[in-house]
Amino acid sequence: MHHYNLDGHTVLLGKNADRLQLLNPLAGYIWKLNQQGEASEGIAADLSREFGVSQKQALQDVDRAISKWTNELSMAPRPYQQRTSVVPPIGLYSRWCPVVETVFALPRFAVRVRYNSRKIANCLGSILDHLAVDQGNKPDYTIDIVADEKAYMIIVDGRVTEMANSPEETVVMGFREIVELGCRHEDWLTILHAGGVTWKGQGIVFPSSGGAGKTTLTAALIQQGFGYINDDVIPLERGSNKLISLPVNLCIKPGSWPILQSFYSQLKHLQSFGRNHVSVKYLPPPRAAITSGVCTAKYLILPRRQSGVVATLEEISPIEGLRAIVEGDSLLPRPLKPGDVETLIDWVGSLRCYHLTYDKLLPAVEMIRSGVDSV
Repeated sequence: MHHYNLDGHTVLLGKNADRLQLLNPLAGYIWKLNQQGEASEGIAADLSREFGVSQKQALQDVDRAISKWTNELSMAPRPYQQRTSVVPPIGLYSRWCPVVETVFALPRFAVRVRYNSRKIANCLGSILDHLAVDQGNKPDYTIDIVADEKAYMIIVDGRVTEMANSPEETVVMGFREIVELGCRHEDWLTILHAGGVTWKGQGIVFPSSGGAGKTTLTAALIQQGFGYINDDVIPLERGSNKLISLPVNLCIKPGSWPILQSFYSQLKHLQSFGRNHVSVKYLPPPRAAITSGVCTAKYLILPRRQSGVVATLEEISPIEGLRAIVEGDSLLPRPLKPGDVETLIDWVGSLRCYHLTYDKLLPAVEMIRSGVDSV
C-alpha cells in the first residue's frame, strides 16, 4: 500500500492500484499507529484519553476506520467501461456517399466530418462554426455520419461507435464524439470533470459532479472577460501538468436557460437538441474568450449556489480540491500508478483552493475576479 501526504491529510493507494482513499487527520492518525503495529485496543485507549470519549466508543471508531480502508482498498479492480460494439444495418455503410464534409480545428488537433445528410451537417456545423477551417487542413481523425430513413451511425476512422434514433440525437452524439477525440488525442495525467477559465493567463478549474452549476458559472465568467477552456472536461497534460483547451460550445441544460438569458440574449433563439429525454442548447463561446493551446492552473474553486446568500470566497485545504476531483467523476488512468498519483497530489497541492458560495451570477463573477486579483 502506498501513502501520501497532502496538507496534513493522508491519501492511500490500494494494493490493486485502482482506488484512492482520502483520510481526515483523525483517520490518518489511526492509520499511522496501525501501520506501526499498534493494536486497536491501544489506539482506542489513546483516543479515549485525547478526546474524552469512552473506550468502547473509541474502539468502535478505530475498528470502523480500519475496516473501511482495508475493505475498500482490497476490492477487485474495476474494469474500464469499454464502449460496446455497435453493429450497423447490413450494407448501410458500404453504400453510403458523403455529400458534405467539414474540417473542425481545435487548438491541438483537427477532425474531418463527412455527412450524407445536409440537415445534420447544417446542425452540427452551426454549433461548431467557430472551429470550422479550410478543407486544406490535414485532419487527425475522420468522423462519418451516415443517415438513412432507418438508422443514424457515427463512424470514427472506419469503426462504428454510436447508433442514433433521430437527426437531433445524432448531432448530440457527433458533438460528444469530437470532444472525446480531443481527450483521447492527448497524453493525459487525468481528464478533469470540470469547467475551466483563464484570468490574466492563469487557469481556474471548477471540478464537480454533474448538476453542480460549473457550466453556468463558466458561461457567465467568459461573457465577463475571462478566457474559455471548456465547460465540462479538461485534460491535464502529462509531464507539464498544464490544462489543455477544448473550446467547443458550452452545453446548457434547461434549468440554466433563464439564468443565462441576461448574459446571452441569443440563447432563446438557439435550437435545442435532445437525447435520452434531456434537452440541451449549445452556446458558442465569445470568440475573444477562446483560449488556445495549454495554460498553467493556479486556482481550484468549488462552487455552491445557495439562495439568498452573499457571494463569499473562502480558502480551503487542497485536500478538498483533491476530494472533488476523485469523487466528481474525473478520469484517472487505470491501473493507477504510484508515480502518477504522487504527481496529481503534488499538482493539487500547488493550487490555491477555494469554496465559492453564491446566489446571483454577477456577484460570483466579481468575487472570483477580485479574489484572484488579490492573490
